[in-house]
Amino acid sequence: MKRRVTREGRVNIPIDYLKTFGIKYNDYVDVSHNDTEIIIRKLPKEGFCPITNKVFPKNELTKIGETTISNEGMKLLEDYLKKNK
Repeated sequence: MKRRVTREGRVNIPIDYLKTFGIKYNDYVDVSHNDTEIIIRKLPKEGFCPITNKVFPKNELTKIGETTISNEGMKLLEDYLKKNK
C-alpha cells in the first residue's frame, strides 16, 4: 500500500493494519531499520519504560499513574532532577 510522507516526516498507518496488530491510541511502537526497510514493532504495555525505551521484567518496574518506569529509568530521572535543580 502506497502512503505519502508529510512535510513533518509522518506517515499514516492504515487503520486495518493497526487493528490487525492490536495497536491502539497511545500505545508505544518501536521504529527501527535495517539496510533496506523501516520496521515498526508494537511494544508491550507491561514492561516498557518510556524513559529508557526498553522492555523490563515486572520486578524491575514501578507504576506511576498511567505509565510504568523501570528502575533504570527512575535513576535517570533522579540524576536529571539533581543536575537541573
